[in-house]
Amino acid sequence: PAMMAPGASEVQALLGETLPHVSLMLPLVGATLCLEGLLVGAGEFRYLCVSMFASTAVATQLVLRISSTPGAGVLALWRDGITTLFAIRGLAAAARLLDTR
Repeated sequence: PAMMAPGASEVQALLGETLPHVSLMLPLVGATLCLEGLLVGAGEFRYLCVSMFASTAVATQLVLRISSTPGAGVLALWRDGITTLFAIRGLAAAARLLDTR
């Protein structure tokens, strides 16, 4: 269907390019949020705070680098920035849950 907004074809092109990657990220995001939910249930709020701060700092640096790269688009932000954010958060949560101390 034709969209009424100017620039709709560009938005549709970006969606067509980005949505497959976003859908492939869903298992990673779901696992990360599940692991973090277990940590919330265990009362590990301080650990979650530190690990989220660290993962956000790393992902922010990537996003800043991507946004200053000519020609980098929305897909690069999702592929590198957001995926990195959730990968680090998931690894940090898994590491804490597997820690037997």
